[in-house]
Amino acid sequence: MSTASNPAVSRDERLVLDRLRDAPRSDEVWRAGKRRNDWDVALIRRAFGRSSDEFCRGQSGQQPELDDIALIHGMRANFGAAVRGAVVADQVLRGGSGLSAAAQMMLFGLDSVVRAETYYRVEHAVNPGNTALFGLLRWRHTQGTPWSEVVPGAYVDVLPEPTGWLIKDARLFQQRDPDPVCDAALAVFAERQVFGSFRRPINDARTPSAILRTIGMAAWSDSPEEVLAQAAANALLTHGHPDAYLSAGAFAVIINTLLAGGDLAAASEIVLEELVKWPGCGGVHGMISSAGRLGRAGDPSLLRELVGAGNAPNALAVAIAAAHLRFTDFDGAVRLAGELLPASAVLVGAMLGAGRGDSAVPPQWSEDLVLRDVFDRLTADVLASRGVDVERRWQQSWVHDYPSF
Repeated sequence: MSTASNPAVSRDERLVLDRLRDAPRSDEVWRAGKRRNDWDVALIRRAFGRSSDEFCRGQSGQQPELDDIALIHGMRANFGAAVRGAVVADQVLRGGSGLSAAAQMMLFGLDSVVRAETYYRVEHAVNPGNTALFGLLRWRHTQGTPWSEVVPGAYVDVLPEPTGWLIKDARLFQQRDPDPVCDAALAVFAERQVFGSFRRPINDARTPSAILRTIGMAAWSDSPEEVLAQAAANALLTHGHPDAYLSAGAFAVIINTLLAGGDLAAASEIVLEELVKWPGCGGVHGMISSAGRLGRAGDPSLLRELVGAGNAPNALAVAIAAAHLRFTDFDGAVRLAGELLPASAVLVGAMLGAGRGDSAVPPQWSEDLVLRDVFDRLTADVLASRGVDVERRWQQSWVHDYPSF
């Protein structure tokens, strides 16, 4: 009996079986160093005449579930490892003293990916930009700003207090290192109900603090083009310069490609092909190109050329080069990146986790991982919400655990 006519076989099981039949073809695609490239370039360009909020609604509403079997397998196996790799690197860099602001924003970013599914279920619309914005507002609240000062007055009437299970964890209210760029950008929303978009950049910030939080967008789609677009729109909420938001988009595509079974060379090639479709890509494109060349040269001292002013493209480039140089040495890669440019350490940790899975992180480093229970729950729920986990799906109870706002 065919799987298509067997009601006992779920959609996901049919999908996996069908894709497994095409596995040799997928292998051939990867050996050629390519993935499918079906993006409408004009859509990206038109996005710059629209707000990021409008763009994030997508072309046809509902985002399809992932259907790339290589990515589905890699997400199941390594997405959690990518997140844990970033957190471990963050703790190593900080001497074990809690999380950085960037790592905590990653938590709220993962939470917002699941909330985007709730938003679709309730509102029948796709709007990850809005859920990401309110995730960042909840992060700002944990760092000492009263909720009544985080959201505009009209929103306070609808949301008198922040919602969801994550914000109820008292450990998140520990004060982290300040992030004045993100805080100032989010303050504008509270004051004037304005947030960063393609059409109206909120500032000219180039700092790397928006990159890590977009790791959840690596799970958004099996199209690198869509991943880059959604991650860039997320970063635009607080960072208005192309160097910053395109670095965030590039990072998400790299993680997405590594999860799908590609190596760093393939990930860089895909990113470079996608970046040229975006205005203002020169800085990020050039740094990624240099990172691959210097990383493959095998001399750690060469990586100093990438540090520059320490902006987002520099942090991403240092991470890529360190990953090339020490892909099988998590400790060495994280410490090398951290010594050169601290913001790059978490990025290389995520890359090695995505590329190598849990074996990338030394066991002794992950045993006492701060907020391990929180990160593990969030990554599992992201996979369920994106249709990756065939045994768990979005549940009605998540309307309370992961409400739209």
